[in-house]
Amino acid sequence: MKKKGDIWISAVLYLGLGVLALTLILTAGMPLVNKLQDKNVIAQTKTLIFTFDENVRGVTNEGPGSKRFLSPFEVSRGDFYVENNRVRWTMKTPVKLMEQDITIREGSLILAENETIIVDEYLMNIYADYDNIAVLNLVSEYDNPFQGTFSVAIKNTGTFDPVSDLPIVDIEIK
Repeated sequence: MKKKGDIWISAVLYLGLGVLALTLILTAGMPLVNKLQDKNVIAQTKTLIFTFDENVRGVTNEGPGSKRFLSPFEVSRGDFYVENNRVRWTMKTPVKLMEQDITIREGSLILAENETIIVDEYLMNIYADYDNIAVLNLVSEYDNPFQGTFSVAIKNTGTFDPVSDLPIVDIEIK
């Protein structure tokens, strides 16, 4: 009779050890998975903003009436802004992806990650400035920040800003 109880005790112990092992594996593995996901989102966003930047510069150099379309323009995570003659993308993440309060320049893009006031939360920023290239004019039925999938039209209006004497480029987001 005692052997029947031993089998059940063994089964419960093995089940408990299995659950404990799975819990430890998931606990150790999830931060790695989150870091890989955030790195992937940042790589996709850098590509998106590089494409945007290349088109703004192309339209500016080609002259009046030049127009380019980006469709679909997808911001999968984070917030995309067009403001103050700058294109900026931000994303809150629990993962420290780069050194804090240091800016890194990749071509025409600037990357920076800063700590927020919340413990273990960071704000990743990628932006491109157009201060010496063009004056960006946002034309959209939506307000900043942009999230989701859009169509973007970038157009050289053929007019110049009276203060800076730079061409005015319309950014139309639908």
